[in-house]
Amino acid sequence: MLDFELHDKFKVRIKIPQAEFNVNDLVSCCKSLSKSLVQSFFEKILYELQAHILNHYLGAVWNSNNSIPTPWECPRCRNRIAFNRRGKRKRSLKSSVGILCFHLLQVTCLDCEKTFSPFPLLLGIESRHRLTKELEQFLCTVVKDNSYSKTAKAFNLLLGLDLSPTTVHRTVQKHGQEVEVIEDLR
Repeated sequence: MLDFELHDKFKVRIKIPQAEFNVNDLVSCCKSLSKSLVQSFFEKILYELQAHILNHYLGAVWNSNNSIPTPWECPRCRNRIAFNRRGKRKRSLKSSVGILCFHLLQVTCLDCEKTFSPFPLLLGIESRHRLTKELEQFLCTVVKDNSYSKTAKAFNLLLGLDLSPTTVHRTVQKHGQEVEVIEDLR
């Protein structure tokens, strides 16, 4: 079990554009606030998790320890021991809480000098996928009673996600069988 704490102070400022406001205006402000807080916490927790993993296997930032075999391997030479930290790269995923933007930390293999991020594999992020598995399952559940086009419009309206009917169709074709099996077991 991984256990770490986040010590961040968040300052929240809510701007209400009109002199008079009602409960609906406040709900709208709180909804956008909760979405941005979730996205900020996600980014921070994911970064801390990656830093913790690198510290465990590679040692502290300036004290490299390359004697422990890592749970990842170099995609080019299959090395599991000698790596150095090498910056980060941006990645984003669409989820039910909105678009999650975050950084993936990278390492460089000391044997073949290939730079890559080991974290998509470790965190279950599939290469070239832009939707979380959680959102894909949610899409498959919702589309059962709607058309692909209506489902895409609903997700755009309710979650602010720009999904095309083609993306919904492709996701359902890929994961629909899994959802049907789960539904049958209930």
